[in-house]
Amino acid sequence: LENRGWKYVLRLKERDSVFGVKLPCFPEFDIPASLTLGRLTKRKLETRNIPVPADFYKLTSQRVFDFLPAESVGFYRLSFRIVRVNFCNGKTETFLTNLNKNQFPPETLKALYAKRWGIETSFRSLKYSVALIHLHSKIPELILQEVFAAFLIFNFAQAAAWNVKLSCHKTKQKQRLNFSDAVFACCA
Repeated sequence: LENRGWKYVLRLKERDSVFGVKLPCFPEFDIPASLTLGRLTKRKLETRNIPVPADFYKLTSQRVFDFLPAESVGFYRLSFRIVRVNFCNGKTETFLTNLNKNQFPPETLKALYAKRWGIETSFRSLKYSVALIHLHSKIPELILQEVFAAFLIFNFAQAAAWNVKLSCHKTKQKQRLNFSDAVFACCA
């Protein structure tokens, strides 16, 4: 994301520190942070007379990172903000973002986080109801074909589910057709 210049907001697990950056104990904060990634240990860098940055974080050899090959002496620098927001139900969430602090203050990040729910439920439906959890090919063109076929059945089943008229029962809640049942019926 950083290398392509894309903007992001990532939710973090609640911890005392992130990549060696000690987090404050306050319920809300917005702190700038930076990180210098490297493949070698501090001792190996010092042995080669390479100065070790203060915000150095060693990537393990098992961690895939295309911009630093294994045993590379180079560094990859990241700059981001760590933001913790407090919601009205007392719950806190911590985010890692590269969005501008002036354009996206913590309140705006809170609103963005609240809008994610529809996206997450759509991805869950794509993965499980439309069976996109496992791909059946390794060829990029066939993977794209499979993904687009899943989008097609997802949209078709969603439209079919919205247009089904359910019998009116005297209930407080409005009844809706189960999406998994709609996918099964459309595929059948």
